[in-house]
Amino acid sequence: KMGGAGVLIGYNIKASDFKKICAPNTISLSLKIGALLQKRKINKVLQTLGGAFVAREKITRVGLASKGGFLQGWVNFEHSALWIKNENILLMRGNKIIATAPDCIVLLDKNGRPIHNTQIKKHKGRAVAIITVPASYYWAQEKNRKIWQTALPLL
Repeated sequence: KMGGAGVLIGYNIKASDFKKICAPNTISLSLKIGALLQKRKINKVLQTLGGAFVAREKITRVGLASKGGFLQGWVNFEHSALWIKNENILLMRGNKIIATAPDCIVLLDKNGRPIHNTQIKKHKGRAVAIITVPASYYWAQEKNRKIWQTALPLL
């Protein structure tokens, strides 16, 4: 009904628990990053978030399908490969792991706009920028990062 947008409201938690997992200033940071993206200031976005430019590569193959309620599969580039299971989970170059969730792995089109995974097929044959942004707050903790390991493909 919302055309793909919505809000998920979970359950009540204690303030002490919230303090352990909350990420302060996320709304103001999101607004700042959004404004920078609109101005195509990708380097400033990466600097603000501690991110990195990985490569600009052409998408050579898109093997995504809906399986078990997840959009999943591999996207291949000239020198890299990306495993997707709804989110961008694993970025590899050859046999070397470049990045894994919960770090963010983002594809940007030629205009610096993020590419939603449902739109990747439209970019096959085109060069895209691949950037990474490290996880923060709750997800940066090693015990919480391990939760994402269940989403990794068998290599």
